[in-house]
Amino acid sequence: MPPKPRAGQIRKPAPRRRKPNTINLQLAVDQSMDYTATAVNPGATSAMPPLPFLAPMPSSAPAPISDAPMAREYVDLYTILPPSSSHSTGSVLPSPSLTDEASPASAHAPAEPYEQPTTASTETAMVLPSTHKITTYQTTNSQNGAPQRPVQESNQPTREETPLHTAVIWAISVIRQRAEEFKDGKCPANNAEQSRYTTLLNACHSLDAVFLIVHQQCCCWKLDRKAAYAALVPIPPELIDIAFSELCSVFSDDKHMQITDPHWQWFSNFPGFRNVVGLDRIYIQAKDFIAAFAMHWPAMKKSLLSQMIPPMAYQIRDILRCVSNTIASALFKRIRKAIGIPDGPMSARLNHLFTMDNRQELNFEEQSVPQEEMDRVRSTMMTTYVSFVRETREEQARLAGESMSNF
Repeated sequence: MPPKPRAGQIRKPAPRRRKPNTINLQLAVDQSMDYTATAVNPGATSAMPPLPFLAPMPSSAPAPISDAPMAREYVDLYTILPPSSSHSTGSVLPSPSLTDEASPASAHAPAEPYEQPTTASTETAMVLPSTHKITTYQTTNSQNGAPQRPVQESNQPTREETPLHTAVIWAISVIRQRAEEFKDGKCPANNAEQSRYTTLLNACHSLDAVFLIVHQQCCCWKLDRKAAYAALVPIPPELIDIAFSELCSVFSDDKHMQITDPHWQWFSNFPGFRNVVGLDRIYIQAKDFIAAFAMHWPAMKKSLLSQMIPPMAYQIRDILRCVSNTIASALFKRIRKAIGIPDGPMSARLNHLFTMDNRQELNFEEQSVPQEEMDRVRSTMMTTYVSFVRETREEQARLAGESMSNF
């Protein structure tokens, strides 16, 4: 039993509890509270990490694998224009087969017209004469069905440059609309003319803008040589005449079917690119080819025919300055037929050899191969060409002899 307090003794108060020291105390606070605190303390914003920005994806396109934003033009390329297929029922002008055999007549049936975006038509109609000036557009004679021509306006503001593939999408739509005129009977076309539209369509699908420009200028030359001379300055008119005369011979597959004036008129206005990204560079490449082709092709053609060999890829690229796959294939095909290898299984094998030759040249550029190594590989490729042509001609002679002995 505790002793009782004595009289006069003062009771001491209970000791107060000490406050904990919070200097080294770590608080477990949710990270989101730091962002909430900025509503009270705006100065804390500078210490916050920035919120990540996620670009919205269009609902009509699949999400890309990478985090890079997808260009709208890239989306339109696959949502508006379906990829071409040789087996598609909507194919109007199919690509030629690997055997170079003639397509059946039904293969030229026109497809459904190209569905243009809902934007104004003046934004997609890109017409380019040689002056490279900004213009507005009006429609030419509807009987010829030509693409729209420009009308110059000096006070028109400068437009933003159009990507090349967007311009090519428009060009494909123009060809498809032209094919509708074949089906409706508004503008009949023979086999040679339909074949030329097929070539243009294939060039569009492969983004061969150099061929499109060269072909347009060649068709202008067919109609008005002075206008072509002015558009291709500083190339001398004599070289222009040689180049385009030879090109007309290269692309005239059917000597009995000539292209008529309405189609020449249409070709001279197609594709009419204007204000397209990289167009000046494309024109430089086209002019370089025209000049080199006029100076070197006549002698090269004579040498190839005398040796009975087709042109090699490096000769077309380096000597003729040709970066167009469409023109390169046409030159190869022309010489192949001239040395006695017609369309068929053997021509398909020779075409595959030419494809390997082209890929080898691309590898040389990408890998910076020494000149000695390139010369060795090209010499081997030349030997392969010579052996193939000789064996093919011997086989053809043997088959011809057997067929004659059967009579």
